[in-house]
Amino acid sequence: RRKAGALLGAALAVALCAGAAAHDRPVELHGSGTTNPSKLVWLAIDDLTARANPEVHITYRAVGSGTGQHEFVGEANEAGAFAPYTHFGSGDIPLKEEDFDAVKAAGREPLHVPYVLGAISVFHSVPGVESGSGGLNMTGCLLSQIFRRDITTWDHPSILRFNPGLQGVPAGTPISVVRRVHGSSSTASFTEYLHVACPSEWPAELVGKTVDWPEGTVAAQGSDGVSDALDAAPYSIGYIDAGHGHRLGLKEIELQNADGRYIDSKRANVGAAAARALAQGLLPSSLDQSCHRVKLLNMPGPDTWPIVAMSYFYLDRDLTALGDSGPLLKAFVEYVLSPEVQGTADSEGKIAQFGFSPVPPEVMALNRQALDSLQTAGQAWTFESADETIKGGGALEYVFSGKRQAYGAYQRENLALQIKGLAGRLDGVQAESGRPADAQPASQVSLPASSDDDGDGGDRALVLAALSLSVVSLVVALASCGALLHMRSKVKHLRASDTESLATKV
Repeated sequence: RRKAGALLGAALAVALCAGAAAHDRPVELHGSGTTNPSKLVWLAIDDLTARANPEVHITYRAVGSGTGQHEFVGEANEAGAFAPYTHFGSGDIPLKEEDFDAVKAAGREPLHVPYVLGAISVFHSVPGVESGSGGLNMTGCLLSQIFRRDITTWDHPSILRFNPGLQGVPAGTPISVVRRVHGSSSTASFTEYLHVACPSEWPAELVGKTVDWPEGTVAAQGSDGVSDALDAAPYSIGYIDAGHGHRLGLKEIELQNADGRYIDSKRANVGAAAARALAQGLLPSSLDQSCHRVKLLNMPGPDTWPIVAMSYFYLDRDLTALGDSGPLLKAFVEYVLSPEVQGTADSEGKIAQFGFSPVPPEVMALNRQALDSLQTAGQAWTFESADETIKGGGALEYVFSGKRQAYGAYQRENLALQIKGLAGRLDGVQAESGRPADAQPASQVSLPASSDDDGDGGDRALVLAALSLSVVSLVVALASCGALLHMRSKVKHLRASDTESLATKV
């Protein structure tokens, strides 16, 4: 019995050593591209990092769709013409037909894999004018004149015609126009919408990821840069992805859609634009074909939102040269397209918290065909869901197990629930204190800069303090979690030679 135990122990030691040697470094995956769904991508990375065995290291640089396409195409790469800089790209617009054809001519087989739908909208910081019905009404032509700087003040007759409530704005108040810098899919979608909705005011030469903006516009980097500029300067106006603006509590315009209705993106049907586009045959029958004709702009329908972007992963069909990173890339995309992230008919997926809409079933079928066609080398990954245990199998290597979680993820979820509850209490306190019934609930806006000083503000101050403390706790928890993970990675992946060298010195 002792001999058998010794043999078993020796076999286990050999297996462990072999595993350690095989996984001296984590499997890596790196991508870049659009900022719009970057938070969703980062959340998916967090999920898979916690669930992986063996360890993986996945990163995503939110640099804009233009840079994401540039780095995927790789035409100017010093490592070789048309060699991608990263393992995958992402963008809210398809590759131009000429770029798609150039990549194919270089011997690669590019694929577009749609993974979310999102509204692009326009937000403003006009004091006293809120979101929703009775807010700031805009048409495609009016926006064209504002962003071309043909209209430069808020009391211009063309604006007052659609917004008589702006009569109280001080005479001659200038409009601060905020727009994206560098290549941006938001810019591409927004400028093409302006051309489609009002070609007489917005010519074709002002359509693209980068355009020659008129003097006097304010350049901002990324969605966060635009949001910061709107927040910092009253009487500003700018375009960003709607989910981003809603999360920050920015004020949205009421935009006239193709059916003539004024509507904001919260009340609109974002998915209706994709359904109309599919019915018109704008998507190819296979995602290995160019998608340059896909434009979800000013589509008809009473509740259809006029500016919808579809976010894509840019992939190569042949991933064999990536080694173990190839199967990891396929698994990563599969997870983003899974019911857990996309949602089901009965429950919302993780994309909902970021204001995105899921990929329609017809497009998801094309995605499945594209993923099935991927060529990879190395071990394929499988999944164990959080709801169903695979005894034995879930403990094997190359399994993403929903049973594995990071404590930081639990803390984030728990604190988010606490904040939601506290915000609900704050709504109740403010309602009891005579807060206007049509004002936006606290549960839907960001933290206020200060509290009121009226006599009945004791409970309100207490709730605000508790809410603020929860937010601070969340930040501390996230920072601590990140630091611990970084330290763990550093310690775990010391090279054997480094360890031996250190031992020798000691």
